[in-house]
Amino acid sequence: MALARTAAGPYYAATKDTLIDRQYPWGDHSPCEIDRVPGQPVDPKVKEFLLYILSREGQEDIVRDGKYLPCNPMPQSENGRSSIDDL
Repeated sequence: MALARTAAGPYYAATKDTLIDRQYPWGDHSPCEIDRVPGQPVDPKVKEFLLYILSREGQEDIVRDGKYLPCNPMPQSENGRSSIDDL
């Protein structure tokens, strides 16, 4: 089904290309959650996996595999840190 951000368009079908370049309105984010006790550090193996997946190398591997879509760049706070730095 082709969708648009406004009734005036443009309308885009959900394709791999329109999802990757964020033209398709419902394809602009996919939340991720991890299970941990509040205030406790993230398991080092989970943290390392997340750092890899979000790294340039990890994103290149995702694209090369072709079964998944790359992530949006991590938003940064005013101090230039991304939320992954807080893990």
